[in-house]
Amino acid sequence: MAITKEQQEEIIIAWSQKAKEKIDISNVVGDYLFLQRNGNMLRSICPFHERKGQELTFEVNQTQQVFQCSSCQVEGDFFTFILLMNRKINPEFSAYDAFKLVNQQYIGTNIAHLVDPRHERHHQLIEMYEGNEFIANLYHRVLTETEEGKLALRYLLKRGLTMKTIKTFKIGFAPDSFQFATDALKAKNFNMELMVECGLIYMNDKKKMFDRFRGRIIFPIQDIKNRVVGFGGRTIQDGVQPKYLNTSETPIFIKGEHVYNLNRVLRGHKEGQPIVYFEGYMDVIAAWQAGCTIGVATLGTAMTQSQVRLVSSVTDQAIICYDGDEPGQSATEKALLQNENFGMVLKVAPMPAGTDPDDYVKAYGAYSFQRDVIGKAIHPFEFRCNRLRTKCFEAGRDRVAYQVYLQKIISLIKKLPYSEQHRYLTKFESRFHLSRRTFL
Repeated sequence: MAITKEQQEEIIIAWSQKAKEKIDISNVVGDYLFLQRNGNMLRSICPFHERKGQELTFEVNQTQQVFQCSSCQVEGDFFTFILLMNRKINPEFSAYDAFKLVNQQYIGTNIAHLVDPRHERHHQLIEMYEGNEFIANLYHRVLTETEEGKLALRYLLKRGLTMKTIKTFKIGFAPDSFQFATDALKAKNFNMELMVECGLIYMNDKKKMFDRFRGRIIFPIQDIKNRVVGFGGRTIQDGVQPKYLNTSETPIFIKGEHVYNLNRVLRGHKEGQPIVYFEGYMDVIAAWQAGCTIGVATLGTAMTQSQVRLVSSVTDQAIICYDGDEPGQSATEKALLQNENFGMVLKVAPMPAGTDPDDYVKAYGAYSFQRDVIGKAIHPFEFRCNRLRTKCFEAGRDRVAYQVYLQKIISLIKKLPYSEQHRYLTKFESRFHLSRRTFL
């Protein structure tokens, strides 16, 4: 049955909302205009009105994913921008033309089926969600109610997790079997080709199907709508590689677009409260049990713009609490840059060298973690100064290294917002007993 023009328009509008999860407005506008960054704003000359001179009245807000001109008052999202820009060239350019252009240039595959319940693919994706939910419940029962799960359950309890925490996060266990999940899904009449596509089952070249997760503790990954979209599996046997095995990217699970535990944080998050970034599942879970119920993790990948945009829709404040080793501190620097681009107010929680949040909670307890780690989070400037000190003095303390260190601190101060520069220059003078004029 053909759909009406009104129905087509409804589908396109719903599609454009879904597409916002995949598209950064700055990438779209940047294909048409030269943009200059100023904090979380990007500015340009407005293309939608006549102007005198070179006033940068056109602003793109990455945090809110909108544009606006302070002169002609035109505003909208990435889809509105594409419509307006192309209608300047071709007045007949339609919403459907914009729909096709966005699919071709910014998404790569048509995602209209994600919002149109009349589309066959829409029902297939629903079955993928249902398959994931079924397996999450099944693995959880294996861990908590069966003989097969006892070893894994003892392992988790020994690591300090309580049964309440295990149930809250619906942690499970996948038996060391090639057919356990496969047989269970077949018994429930799931479409097995879809179960392969969503990463629950592996199929070899001979079309033989096997369980993807075997002999592993299972951490279900949920989206912000509380749907299970994938899994992380951790081995409990020494020498088994990889130590962590995650769901591959599927039609319902793209790592860089999801944030672990954000769905639970949303339920209790209060206005003005920060979110705490951790590196892994166990860090989030240990922190939650220690009373830090605002922790999320980025699923084993470097933080992406999509993830920051998702978090920034909830809060404009974040604390980064990564591992205390060099890789963790390097990842902290990258996470700071990503979040700063979206105008987030940031702090860094100081982790002792060589420890991660999970280890810290086990060694020093929940109260110390809240007081001495989360409670003593520092300004990004302080974090970067500490990193500079370590790097500049790696080869030893001499006059040259000390001068380089001071000069780099001044360079950091110059990158701060103008409103903060005077305060930190005053601190610099007090701390090092030097005049800023020596370096500026």
